[in-house]
Formats: sequence, C-alpha cells, structure tokens
Amino acid sequence: MAEFMKHLLASTAPDLLRQGHQRPIRELLKAVDELASTGLSNAPAAELQLRDLMAALYMTDLTGHLDSPAAYQQMKRITELLPSVPAEQLGITVLLANVPEDKRPAPRDEYRIRAALASLWTGETERGLADLQALKEEFRRRTPPAERSIALCLIGEGGFHLHKGDPATAETKLNEALRLMPADAAPFYLYVTRMTLAGALADRGAAAEAEKVAREGLLPPESVTPDLAYLQVELLSTLADALCRQKRFAEAEFLLRDQKDELSARGDCPPGALLAIERQIGEVLARSGNATEALPILMSVATNSMGMVYDCAAAAMVAIGSGEMENYRWLCAIALTRFTAGAEGINALNIANILLAAPQDEVVVQVAGELLDRLGEIKDFPKDKEVSSRELMQFRKGQLVEAAALWAKRSELAAPGTPRPTRRTGSDSFKAAFIGFRSALPLARLDRLEEARLAYAEGMKDLGPAPSAEKPRDLGGVGGGYARWYLAEAHRREVEQLFKAKGIAIPERALP
Repeated sequence: MAEFMKHLLASTAPDLLRQGHQRPIRELLKAVDELASTGLSNAPAAELQLRDLMAALYMTDLTGHLDSPAAYQQMKRITELLPSVPAEQLGITVLLANVPEDKRPAPRDEYRIRAALASLWTGETERGLADLQALKEEFRRRTPPAERSIALCLIGEGGFHLHKGDPATAETKLNEALRLMPADAAPFYLYVTRMTLAGALADRGAAAEAEKVAREGLLPPESVTPDLAYLQVELLSTLADALCRQKRFAEAEFLLRDQKDELSARGDCPPGALLAIERQIGEVLARSGNATEALPILMSVATNSMGMVYDCAAAAMVAIGSGEMENYRWLCAIALTRFTAGAEGINALNIANILLAAPQDEVVVQVAGELLDRLGEIKDFPKDKEVSSRELMQFRKGQLVEAAALWAKRSELAAPGTPRPTRRTGSDSFKAAFIGFRSALPLARLDRLEEARLAYAEGMKDLGPAPSAEKPRDLGGVGGGYARWYLAEAHRREVEQLFKAKGIAIPERALP
C-alpha cells in the first residue's frame, strides 16, 4: 500500500498541481495521511518514507502547493518515527534523492535538520533557529565534524534570512556553508548554496558579485545530466537576474538562448527544464520593457501543457499592461477553463487578479469572488495582496464605498508580512502604485476628487517612468515584479480614462 501511495503521489500529484488542481490533491494528501496513520501503524519505515514525500509536496513552491504548517506536521511525525526505524531502512530521502548516498548527510541527520526548518517556516522562528543551532553544535562535536550536515543547516538558515529580508545575515551563513562544503561535494549542494548566496548578494545591491557567484556555479552544458537540469536552469535564472539588475538585458537574453540551444542539443534534457528557460527569456524581455517581443514567448509558455497558473498570470499582465486586450481576453479564457476548478491559495489569487485586471461581465466577476473565497485554506501569499484584490473586486461589482476603504488601509498594508517559503514574490514591488491606482478608481467615482488625485499621485511616484531604449530600466523579475508593473500600468490607464471623463486634470508622467 505504501509503494502504491508513493507512486501515486510522486507520478501524479506534481503534474496535477502544476495545472492548478490543488483542491483534489489536498484531499488526496489528507486521505493518504489517514491511511498512513492506520494502515501503516506497524510499518514505521514505510510510513516514514511516505510522509517524507508528503512533506516535500507541501514544502515546494514549484507545484503551487505550499503549506508549511502541514509540512511541519509531517516532519513532526517523521521525527517521532525515527528512533524505531533502523538506519538501513531509512532509504533515500526525497529532497536529496539526486545526491549520491556517500555525499549526503546521514539520513537521520537530514530528517532532524528538515524538522527544524519546518518549525522555522511554520512560524515558530525562535524554536526553529534554536534547534538548528543545537544541531550545528552537535555536528561540530563529532569526530570528524559532520561538515555536510553543518552546511545543510547553514543553507536552510541562509534561505530563511533571505526571505525574511535580511540578505546580509543570509550572505554570512551561505559563505560559511560554501566554505564547509567538502571538495567532493555533490553538485546539488553547490547549486543550492550558490543560488541562495547570489540572491542575497543581489538583494543587498551587489549584483556584480551575485553574477560572479552564479557564473562560477554553472556547469558546462555537456556536463548537465537530466537529474541536474532543473538546478542548472534555476542557477541560470539567478545569473540572468543579476545581469538584468545591471541593465545588461541583451547579454542575459543571449546567455539563456545559448544555454537552451546547447541543452536541447543533448537530447536528454527534460522538456520542463527547456520550457523554464523559455519562460526566463520572456521575462528578461518583459522586465526590460520590451513587451512586443516578450508577449508571444510568455503566451507560448502559458499555453504549453506544462505551463502553470503563474505563467498565465504573467502573460496576462504583460498583455493588458501593453494594451493587447485581445490577447488579454484570450488568457482570461484559458485561466477560466484550465485552472479555475481546483485552484487555492496563491493560484486562486493569481487567477482572480487576471480576471479583475479590466472591467468584466457579472459572471466573470462572480467567479473571481469565488476564487478569493478559497484563500482561507492556505496562506502562501502576503496579506496585502489579498486585501488589494478584494477591494478591486468590490469596485468591479459597483461597491464603491467598500472599495474606497483600501485608501485608508495603505499604511497597514505597507507593513512587512511573515516570511514564507515561497518564491521571493517581490511583495513590495510597486505596492504603492497598486494601492494608489486601485484607490483612485472608487474615490473618483464617489467624487472624492482631492483624495483621488492624491492616490493617483502616489501611484505615479511608485510606478515611475516607462522604460525605453534611451532610458533603460529594470522592472524587476524575481517573483514577477515586472508583471506587477504591467498590471499597475493598466490600472493607470483606467484611472486616467476615468479622470478624463470627469474633467480631472492629469499631471504629466513622472520623469526618471
């Protein structure tokens, strides 16, 4: 039974989750959890391995199913099972499955580290950090010191501090992890450490250093085996991001196209990895302001059978922000027919944002409202995104007074939220632009003109100038910052049309 459940989850769940079918997979995971608690009560090794897979599914953002509290519960049960499972029955853990056994920490150590990290991400920050510190001290006391295990703790700590908004601390932890890596360390460790370290450097403004760290970690395409392809692609994305932060967009695009050609020529690169590079090419073009070339690429990715809700949302935002309304409507139809049925959390929020980006008929607005009602199951997104979307929905429904309340909440929404193990969503990207433009719409309709002008002015200040060849500008890429800019741009045009209809003077666009 355990083998059947493992096969079902490993082969079916990731693909369904990528397609936005979160609700049925959540029900499947609950059923598997109940079966593991009853049918495997006398088979601790089988139960542990099954729960290991469940924890991994709960803790990855690649499938859009982040649920750190659920992952924590699985890791808590795994920790209880560990003493009753002989070392030889622990098997290969899911997260390090592509790391040779002789180059991994002892399985027991890895499970304990992951349990501490799950505690950290589920909100028990002090306990998680204390557990990791205790583990590092234990590993240092061993003869010889368990340096791989220490490095794994440091990588986890570094990732947490990076998401929390403390890149300096993250950089210190990750540099130490890199130093401790044995000379024969598996590529997995080097990829993950360098990706996170480069992200920390970029976030503190050291894009050139981030570029160097990422470049040094890339393998020659001929050395990239299928099991390393996704890691190579993630590090490529990190390198492209560092180049874009330096406004070297053409160089980033060339790098990605060249790597895609070489990996494709191998013949054994997973199609999903090649699609991810195609996505990155579209993102580089979009974040440079080149929507004309970016949109066909992003739409191709969004309509691919392996495309995700995130891809559909990114393409839709670029389409509406660049005035391509026919393509925007087409992407709305794709979101409605392909992803809506089982979406929850960030996927449901992304689909609702696609549908609410422009005036819609009553039925579509109702669907968006139903999607927003599903957000309570999991909270894998910042609070301000939900509030802003709900206020926009109220505006689309004609509830102007309720929608105008967003303006009064702007200080509260500016506060940072609880760090979550998601893509670095860039939750602060163009936040004031969103609040400003989305507030100006109902305020103007209510003839609260002075407030509407002020909201518009704050939105314009945060949105900034449109990029051009003469004055290039990076619109942001990690977590879709560029997509948020294009959506804010669409809201700006909608506000200005309303202002024009009401005879409200529109100031000239802010200069760089």
